[in-house]
Formats: sequence, C-alpha cells, structure tokens
Amino acid sequence: MLTAALSLIALGTVGPFALILLGVLFMLLFSGGGHSMMAGMAGMAAVVVVIWVLLLLAFVGQVLCFFTPLTQDTKTKLGICMGLNLVQFFLGGGILGSILSLVGLVAYLAFLYGLCRELEAPELSGAFNSAAGFGLVAMCAAIMAPFSIFFSPALMLVCFVCAFLFGALAFARYAQTIVSLAQRANQLRLQGRDLSGEIRYQVSEPGFTPFEESTPMAKPARPPFALEWSGLNQLPADLTGPHEATRVGDAEKVAAMLRPGKADPKGPHGLTPLHVAAISGVMQVADLLLKKGANIDEPCDGGLTPLYFAIQNNNGNLVGLFLQRGASLAVRNEQGRTPLHWACAVPSDRLEGQARLRMVQTLLSRGADPQAQDQDGLTPAQLAEKAGHDEILAAFS
Repeated sequence: MLTAALSLIALGTVGPFALILLGVLFMLLFSGGGHSMMAGMAGMAAVVVVIWVLLLLAFVGQVLCFFTPLTQDTKTKLGICMGLNLVQFFLGGGILGSILSLVGLVAYLAFLYGLCRELEAPELSGAFNSAAGFGLVAMCAAIMAPFSIFFSPALMLVCFVCAFLFGALAFARYAQTIVSLAQRANQLRLQGRDLSGEIRYQVSEPGFTPFEESTPMAKPARPPFALEWSGLNQLPADLTGPHEATRVGDAEKVAAMLRPGKADPKGPHGLTPLHVAAISGVMQVADLLLKKGANIDEPCDGGLTPLYFAIQNNNGNLVGLFLQRGASLAVRNEQGRTPLHWACAVPSDRLEGQARLRMVQTLLSRGADPQAQDQDGLTPAQLAEKAGHDEILAAFS
C-alpha cells in the first residue's frame, strides 16, 4: 500500500508539470491557423481538467499513507502538510496564502526526510535537498521576473527561462526520488519488514532462545562462529498491565498504571516496561518511562539492559535517547559482553552491512571501550571478526 501511495503522489505532483508542457506545445502547434484562439482555449481547458484529476490522485496517495505501517511521527508531519495545503487552497492567493504554501512545503519535506529514515534510505535525503534547491532557485527567478522589466525586457525573459528550467529540474529530481522511495518500500515489504516501529514476534516457546543465523558466512573458509548469545528472541505471550500497554504503545494507559516511584515492575523473565519499549521500538513510551524514573540500566534475565535491545533492533533514535539519559556503555551481560560487543556480533537481520557499521561508530563516538574483553577474552573487534562481520573492523583502526 505504501508503494501505491507513493506512486500516486509522484504521478499527481509531477504529472501536472508535464501536462503544462504538452499544453504549451499544443497551443504553439495550432497558433498559426485561423482557429488559434479556440485551439489555445481548448488546450488549456484540457490541461486544467487533467491537472485537477492528477492532483486528486496525489491527495488520495497522501491519504493512503495514513493506512500504511509508518510511525505516528511521520504521519503527523504529513497531516500537518495536508492541513496547511487545504487551508491555503480555500484562502486562495495573497500574502497569507503564500506563507502557508511555503510552510506546507517545509512540512512536506520534513515528512519525506522522515520517510527516508524509516525506509532506511538516507542517501535519498540528498536527492530531496537538490530538488528543493532547484525549486528555490526557480521560485526566486519567478519572483524577480516581473520586476526585471524595469531594467530590461531581455532580463525578464532570462528570469522566466531560468524559472522554467530550474522548475523542470526540481520536478524531475523530485519524481525520481519519490519513485526510488516507492521501490525501497516494495523491497522492504518483500522482506517482511515492519515500519511501524512495533516489533511483534510469533511465540513458539516463552523465554530466551538462541539466535539463529539468517545469512551464510561472508567467508566460508572461516571456522563457524559459536552462537552462544542468550538474547530475547521473542516477546512473551503473557504480558499484562503496563508491559502490555507499553507493547502496543499506549502512553496514556502506561502513565495511569504506574505508581509513583514504581516505574520498573518486573514481568516475565525479568522484563521491565522499559525493556518492552526497547524491544517494541515505542519511543514515546520509553521517554515517558524514563521521566517517571525507570532505571535505564535495569537488567532482565541474561543481564541485558534496554540499551542492548535498542542496538539489536537498529533503533538509532532509542539508542540516542538512552545514552542521553545516562545509559551505561560499560555494563555487561551474563557473558561479560558490553553493548559494543553486542553491536559487533549479535545476529540480527536489522544489523546487516552498513547498519551495523553505523551502530558501532555511534557507540564508539559516545565513548564505548574498544578494548573491553568478554569472559572469553575477546574484544569487540575480535568478536566481530569471529562472527564474520569484517565490514566494521575499519571502525576500530
């Protein structure tokens, strides 16, 4: 559904510009005949009708985004954008309408940047930057054009041509990037990825189970890595009270259930609500729990603090929140491994390739000890090499 929504948005926002070009060409082709006025009016009327149809498709695509598994924060940004555009549409032109249009454009860019992060395509943010830059140049040229007539008619013509060319570049770049986002959304859908920030597991046996390797070793000749991790591979089925409210992201219910000074009630396998928030990826509830006094370094069975689960799920926002609130990078689990060890070698389909490298770089930049040794005497870099994650070894050089 997200792929279809983005495709409609791309068609509806870029289609009108292409049709304007076709309409201009249509009028030029028929301007030499005796019915040039009628041809021009018919061409413009056809263009206007199709533009409204395509804009309606774009609006439908934006509405469909609210029914896709995006985070609430991203949907809020899109809602603000749509609300501003609707208000601007009813108000019409004028100074207020122009201001609302500009603010709506900024809100829409914020939505797109957030979408790039959620679809794990940060490289597309630069493409949106270039599209916005071309659009800004086109806007400035269009504003300058009417005033340049006082200096020279030729200068006015140059301004109009610049506005047209840079506008074309902006729309083309924007369309290309939206299509790339749609392709990325479809790729994640085929991989079975959940973009809502909530991670749900199908329960086979409650408790702790070892992770299984999902991909073959990068170097088959290397001796197999013993997966002696004891991480939580599933959420227990018997969550109740604040733990269940945390899992579904109901911040109000969590706040109502917690007693003053009792923000760390123990659930199955020693899980606190903050552990559940880290596993489910619910940023708002995690922030609420910390404000209520939850112990950020409280371990569950296996010696894992909430930071371990945020790392395991490649949730950079939660990792940043926990470190900002004082989460320890020196804490150790039952195997003597620090969060940096965990980032270097924990089997996780969310920490593949560059994602794992970025997480390791983040922890090192925050002061994680690269020389810390686990119970087997292995440093994080040695553990990464043993696990076959050679791509992150350069971060330790």
